[in-house]
Parts: sequence; C-alpha cells; structure tokens
Amino acid sequence: MNIYSQNDSIRTIDFSTVEKKLLATTELNLNNNLKCDFKIIDSLHFYENSLKEDLLTADYKKDFELHMGDRKSIFKFECKEKIVGACYQYNGYSENAEVHIISKCRDVCELYLIDSYSGSTLSVASEFDGGSYPIFLPGYMILYSSCYDDSFEKYYEYRSIIDVYKMSSTNELDKKFNYIGSINSKNWSIQEIYQSNTENSFMMKIFDKQNEFDYIEITIE
Repeated sequence: MNIYSQNDSIRTIDFSTVEKKLLATTELNLNNNLKCDFKIIDSLHFYENSLKEDLLTADYKKDFELHMGDRKSIFKFECKEKIVGACYQYNGYSENAEVHIISKCRDVCELYLIDSYSGSTLSVASEFDGGSYPIFLPGYMILYSSCYDDSFEKYYEYRSIIDVYKMSSTNELDKKFNYIGSINSKNWSIQEIYQSNTENSFMMKIFDKQNEFDYIEITIE
C-alpha cells in the first residue's frame, strides 16, 4: 500500500520547474580560512581506510520520483532526451547531509542538492564543464571538480579545485553549507576521492601530466 497516494495534499512537481537557489560560491567568499594538513600515503592505506558508505544509491530508471520527507511533495524526473546520459541522474543520498544528489550532463554538467525533508534545492555551479561533485564528512561537504585534459591551461586556471564547506545544524538548506576555503592545483587531477576513517579527513588518488599517481590524505584542522 502506498501511503502517499492516500493524501490528496501531496503535490507531484516536475523537477525542472522547482525553484533552485544557488550555493554560495567562492566568488562571494574571497577569504580563505581553510587550515589543513597534507600527508602522503600509500595505496594500501588509501584503499583500506576509504569510507564509501555515506552515499546511499538506488537503482532508478531514466524516469523516477523522489518523495519528500514532509509528505507535501513528490519530485518527478522525466527523461525526454534521446541520450539517457543527458537526463537527470540520481547520484545518491547522503546521511551526513540529509540531501539527495542529482546531476544532469549535456554540454556542461549540472549538480543539485535536494533537502530530503522539505525539497528545498540548491544548484551548484562549477568552473569546469564536467561539473562538481560532493563527498560528505560528518560536519563538512567537500566539493571537488577536476580537468583531465592536458591542455587545461587554454580553458581553465586550475587543473583541479576543492571547495570545503562547513555544515551547520539548520533546517534551511541555503544556510546549511558555509564556505571556509579552497584547495586548488595546477599540477594534478583527481582520480578518486573518499572520506577517510580519520576524523575530519578525506583521501585522494591524484595524477599529474605524466600520469604518475600519488595518494594523499587531507585533514581539516
């Protein structure tokens, strides 16, 4: 039995019509207050200590719905494109942030964070056409983007960008993520990135122009 079908006050809304606020970008936050510690690690440490459990995924088809926790609305995602990859894609649910992650890639990739209770939605801008993607630590959102083309200097200032947001305990999604600083590099791209089992830390597998790999752990102080 579907409890949602019994409540006539629930609205089914086409996600393309949902009001979307823009996540505060680095352009509005010129002060970089981020303090962190970098540590080179080996591949064994990287794979043994990577935490991948936060994002819960679901096997949604090209058309899908998300039921909001307040039982007032259902967001409907319809694919009207010939290429499914150009439609909205469900990228998971974060228990740390209590948000759904939605992406859409055509000429450029778009990212949306949806509050799982109220349905409030943030649109996340990126300096890269490939878009930005988040990982969530307890208390932090790590928003990363990267270029994998060696000719990146023709189009971008950096090869990879990591923006760090501190998460606040609030029911207002647009006030939940507070920018504290960025880690930018012209030397390496991000191959893999995960939460670490070390407190306030995340780990990355990175590579340079010579395709030489390194593993690093970053701890937010």
